[in-house]
Amino acid sequence: VEVHTRKMKIFATHLTLCFLVLALIKPTCSQTFKIGAILPSEEGTPAFIGSEAGKSYQLWAKTVNENGGILVGSTSYAVEVHTRDAANVDEVTSGSIELIEEVGVGYLIAPWSSNLAPSALTVAEEHGINSIAPASSSPSVYICTNTSEGLPSTCESEGARRFSLAVGVNLPATSFIPPSLNVMKVKGVQTAAIFWENNPYTIGVGEGGKSFALKLGIEIVHEQVVGTESDIDQLEEDLSNFLDVIIEQEPDVIIGGTFVASCHIIVSLAKERGYTPKAWIFSDPCVSYDRVDPNLGEDASFILLGGVNWSRRANGIDFLEEEYYRFHHFTEEKSDTPSPLQFYNKFKGEYGVEPSNLAASHYCAGYIIQAALETSGTINDTIKISETINSLSMSSFCGRIAFDVFGRNRADSGFSIQVMPNGTYDILAPFDTATNDVVFPIPTWEERIESIEWFGNTYDLAVFALSVIFVCVLVVLLGLLVVFQNRKIMVLSQREFLFLFIVGGIVFVCSNFTLMAYQNDISCNLSRWFLGIGFILMYGSLFARILRITLIFSKNLHSDNTIDRSGMLKIITALLAVEIIVLFIWVMVSPGESYKMVPDIYRPILNYYTCTYTDTDKIFLYILIAYKILLIVVGIFLTFSIRKLKYHLFNEGKQIGFAVYNIFFFMLLSIILLFIEDRYITVLVRSLLVSLASVITVISIMLPKLLLVRKSDSEFDNFGNKKTSHHSNISSVEDPNQSLLKEVEALTAVVERWERHAAKHGYKLSESISTNSSSVSVSGSSSSS
Repeated sequence: VEVHTRKMKIFATHLTLCFLVLALIKPTCSQTFKIGAILPSEEGTPAFIGSEAGKSYQLWAKTVNENGGILVGSTSYAVEVHTRDAANVDEVTSGSIELIEEVGVGYLIAPWSSNLAPSALTVAEEHGINSIAPASSSPSVYICTNTSEGLPSTCESEGARRFSLAVGVNLPATSFIPPSLNVMKVKGVQTAAIFWENNPYTIGVGEGGKSFALKLGIEIVHEQVVGTESDIDQLEEDLSNFLDVIIEQEPDVIIGGTFVASCHIIVSLAKERGYTPKAWIFSDPCVSYDRVDPNLGEDASFILLGGVNWSRRANGIDFLEEEYYRFHHFTEEKSDTPSPLQFYNKFKGEYGVEPSNLAASHYCAGYIIQAALETSGTINDTIKISETINSLSMSSFCGRIAFDVFGRNRADSGFSIQVMPNGTYDILAPFDTATNDVVFPIPTWEERIESIEWFGNTYDLAVFALSVIFVCVLVVLLGLLVVFQNRKIMVLSQREFLFLFIVGGIVFVCSNFTLMAYQNDISCNLSRWFLGIGFILMYGSLFARILRITLIFSKNLHSDNTIDRSGMLKIITALLAVEIIVLFIWVMVSPGESYKMVPDIYRPILNYYTCTYTDTDKIFLYILIAYKILLIVVGIFLTFSIRKLKYHLFNEGKQIGFAVYNIFFFMLLSIILLFIEDRYITVLVRSLLVSLASVITVISIMLPKLLLVRKSDSEFDNFGNKKTSHHSNISSVEDPNQSLLKEVEALTAVVERWERHAAKHGYKLSESISTNSSSVSVSGSSSSS
């Protein structure tokens, strides 16, 4: 039993090894199947098309042969691809005949373009072999169309199928524009203008776009057939005339059945005239098949393209490789991963360049040939092969493959793509494969250029102009203070502090120059200092004056708690020192920096620099705001306590109160800045708030004094009271004698206090008080009180 068991184990091991060896051995090809391909080389054909076509065919053949060839019944056929270059119709015809009659190809692949392909397909039809057109989309290639030369040789009646043994890979030209129009309809497009070149391919594009637009309810405001690339001058003239019309009519969308030249010309002309529609929709050759053409460069950005049936970014069930073959071209085993990216990687890995949409179409031609032969089980029965192809409906790396009664690809898998800056592109439709939303309206030519500089916009100019005006107003007030500084009303109002007060207002307004739409590192740092120091100089002067008046007229009239000029200066210095210390620490810990903001990556003109506000910055900002709010609240309280003083020297209670309330009002009003989304409006409103807060505050203090300057100094006593009948100061309600007594008592207390302070500084204060008048004179080494 043990011997038997051991023999069974040995046998199982040998059997397993045999299966492994068989699994590693790839099928071998006993015969060869020749395929012929015409590569385009006609003048005007983008150079890479013929090269990519050849590379795609060779890559397909290599993939097939490495996996055992094409399996037809029980026979495996190695693939040989034979090519001929052709620059015109005659060379296509002779090359096709040579491939069929001399090389003996069993299948013929037609060249790119709707002009050249019919010649190759005609030769194949006449020789009774199957053929395929990888990149010919004009309806006339597949449908019998009567021309001035009559019906094509393979046609018996107009409107019939032109080639019974041929099919096309690309979608029909009439289906190029509709996917993009579906996208536009979702965006609410109402009107369109359309043009197309006068050749079979672009006529199909234009007529298909026009028909579908009308079906969607989009009004065609203008349509025009233009010349062709064979006469560039005429084409440019036609497109110029087209632009003249549409610039006046302003359609939402411009649709073009274009080749490369017409696309270049109309975009360039539009740029020269500064015209930008909300969207361009062109056929695929406009930008050299998902590559930014060097003739257009970045000007190709945002154009919508139709006629694209492959993209490496495509997704969805139509792009999964089906089980049509015993091997997968792009996945070693069945996978749910879409295969377009696999083809992209395989092509780039083989040749070191990225494949275009056309490279995929040409590889797909071989893909379809393999499916037809393996599914039909024959390489010689052309009718059976043709019937098999016509019945195909399969998903693949190049989308769903299916054909209509004319042999055209009828699968609804065409893309709408939008060319993006830097040569990239986004898929817009079909919607289940979309990689991004459409950029609509597209940026204007002006919006595509970054312009970040001082006064680079109207708002900065407005802020600058307004700020200059307000600064000039404050400078004028400062000049008047200097002119009238020796007048009694200015001396008694303490001109030194009025000077600081106005200077603070000027500095505060100057902060607008550092807070415009354009900012850099320097302005980000200066704005902190201008705002902080300007506010403290302006409001601090008011605060010190309020505090001095409050102490002079406090209830404890006989206490020695008044503040002289040096004391007021110390208060202002202390307030300013707190601000400067916090600002200095802020700058040391987190210096102001600017960074670029990009509100719209497709409209560089909107880019701007703004100041950074880190969490650390916010902490310091909140500290300084709290500090100022505290000063304002205390100031309001003190102002309220002196609101009823009557003497002109101290009758600034109402004026100072208005000034303090004005600052508080504008601080509250600045909250609206939090709700303004437009940064330019924010800059303008902020500058107005800062300017008005400063100017109105300064004017409320200075204007009453300037009005009194007109009067003679002899009209005022040394308290600033106007020398008038005492009865004018007596209330009509209370007893005149009682009112007079209160005023005398208050005045006496003030004089006594001044006398004590005068004595400290070597002054002698003499007084004379009567019930009819009051006068105070000061003698000593100084003439100012």
